[in-house]
Amino acid sequence: MDDPNVDAEQHRAALRGLARLNMASFVERTVMRELRALAGADPAHILDIAAGSGDLAVALARRSRRDGLPWTFGACDISQTACETIRERADAAGTQVDVVRADVLNDPIPGSCDIAMCHLFLHHLTRPQIVGLLASMRNSARKAVLITDLRRTWLGFSLAWLASRTLTRSPIVHHDALRSVEGALTVPELRACADEAGLHPVRIRGVWPERMVLRCEL
Repeated sequence: MDDPNVDAEQHRAALRGLARLNMASFVERTVMRELRALAGADPAHILDIAAGSGDLAVALARRSRRDGLPWTFGACDISQTACETIRERADAAGTQVDVVRADVLNDPIPGSCDIAMCHLFLHHLTRPQIVGLLASMRNSARKAVLITDLRRTWLGFSLAWLASRTLTRSPIVHHDALRSVEGALTVPELRACADEAGLHPVRIRGVWPERMVLRCEL
């Protein structure tokens, strides 16, 4: 799915499949718990970086509005197809998510935010790219950086194989799900990258299913 020449409809199908995988892994509940700890009931602008289909940003915007929390949400992605999908998803849900197309690996993160968050993106990157992105997130956020990603374990590989073939017919997801676990970090590796990027102190914890959450209050 990282191929810029991938067919737009196949890309959209893959984004839908990944959204189903996210729902099955309870990522919304995990991230909402972290955001409550970081922002509480205070106003906060939260930026989802490399947001994909925007399923998480839209779900969080809808839930925060329902709970009466004064949070606003933005999302960015390098893919025009992804950005269009985020806008469509937000409109369908009746929520507001500000969307910007951006290459965060080569350009500054667009705008500023209170909390910069990134989900299931690091495993696509090389170590220097991970360090650079974490440093860029640190520079753009006023309050905190929040990361969730896969953990590289045999159980994670098995779960990715099973879930990708159960929840979506997308051959892109079938391929990328396994490659993603192979490219994922361990907790010590993520901690080392965060330290190199100047993120400290960080709190990293494992969450089901074979994922990890990094939180750094600035």
